[in-house]
Amino acid sequence: METNDKTPKWLNRLQKESWNLELLISGFSIFLLFQGKEMIDTLLNQLNVHYGSESLRFIMIILLLIIFLGCNILIFNLILHIILRGFWIGAIGLSSVQNNRDFSSLHYTEKFTNRLHQKVSSLEKLIIRLDNFCSTIFAFTFLIVLMLISFFAIIIVLVLLIGTIEKIGTSFFPDSSTTIDTINVIIFLLFFFSGLLYFLDTLTLGGLKKIKWLQWTYYPIYRFFNFISLSSIYNSLYYHLLTRFPKRYLILAMFFYVGLFFIGPFFTYNLYRFYPDNETNSELFTNTYDDERSPDEQIRYASISSLIIKDQFLPVFIRYNNKHNEVLLKNCQDYEPSKKSNLISGIQISKNGFQITDPSVPEENPEKLLNCLQQHYKIYLNDSLFNQTDFYFFKQNGEIEEKGLRTILDIKHLPRGKNLLKITHMALDTAEMSIEEPYAIIPFWKE
Repeated sequence: METNDKTPKWLNRLQKESWNLELLISGFSIFLLFQGKEMIDTLLNQLNVHYGSESLRFIMIILLLIIFLGCNILIFNLILHIILRGFWIGAIGLSSVQNNRDFSSLHYTEKFTNRLHQKVSSLEKLIIRLDNFCSTIFAFTFLIVLMLISFFAIIIVLVLLIGTIEKIGTSFFPDSSTTIDTINVIIFLLFFFSGLLYFLDTLTLGGLKKIKWLQWTYYPIYRFFNFISLSSIYNSLYYHLLTRFPKRYLILAMFFYVGLFFIGPFFTYNLYRFYPDNETNSELFTNTYDDERSPDEQIRYASISSLIIKDQFLPVFIRYNNKHNEVLLKNCQDYEPSKKSNLISGIQISKNGFQITDPSVPEENPEKLLNCLQQHYKIYLNDSLFNQTDFYFFKQNGEIEEKGLRTILDIKHLPRGKNLLKITHMALDTAEMSIEEPYAIIPFWKE
């Protein structure tokens, strides 16, 4: 064990005055964290719009959810830290005025006076306990956040491993998809159960390390996950807390955080028993109408100008859904987009030398591309097919900038009152044949 005389003087001074830095960091961090949560919500909406169901989108969503969870943990702990530090400063101020206890002046009975002497500690002991507890909360907060980063690192390794195996297997053994799927399932199960052991060991503060008959099996698992999770970054903090405080309190704290921030979101208290939680065709959504949608709100499928249409023309926007790329490639066989893949690089190396430009690809024939897209959708007004061929590429204003098609429908023949706009799109059935499926239903009222 290191002695105090080996500790540098500047470190001793910082340790004694660390509460100043703790309060400064806590207050500034809480302000930034509330701003960060709004940015994460915006980024999640942009991911849902601009990315398809691919591994990159999955990784980005997991990363943003972990950051969002980390923000909640930091906000909760830092607010608790500031409250306790305020209590601590108040106790210090009171001790400068009155530091002695004189319960006899209260004239309580002997039984209550003895109880107070036994249970009420002095201000000096209270100040020391609060100081230790506040510093522990501050360190424990960032330990939890670093553990969340470890969790994300493990997921990244798993996704990359399965993706690499699938890529290699598809390239060298294109007819062995069943074998590749089996290998991926085996790797996932091994990863899951070994990761579960590592998680339980961390949650129980090294409980599995105490079992002798398990050490030869668990030790390589521990070394592997300790490496890929980057645990060496916070091992010093983790084991110092582990040896400094009673394990039962730390285990209770770990279970508290797991329950509150991981299991807690799966429970709610909802008094709207006669209101559906799922989306139905009997509900109006603000993201469907341009004059009611906020700039940071996502258009899920399509939108029109307003719920109540006063004019004889109806502007319709159909958002480009990148999940339909596979269907578009199959149906648009007469034209292939100039973008050959999802990854576009602005770095070009040619005979003329090295050049860095904007990562974009000029479309050779936009008219054919537009024709391909508009054939993907059909528009119905009150169950009657509307033969509309006048479509345009269009990008919505706002923070998300949804891209898609826009057209203007002539609705002068529609009756006054409620009308229904239905949009369908082409999809692939189990036999890889194109079929028509409902895409969006938008009610509106015509004056």
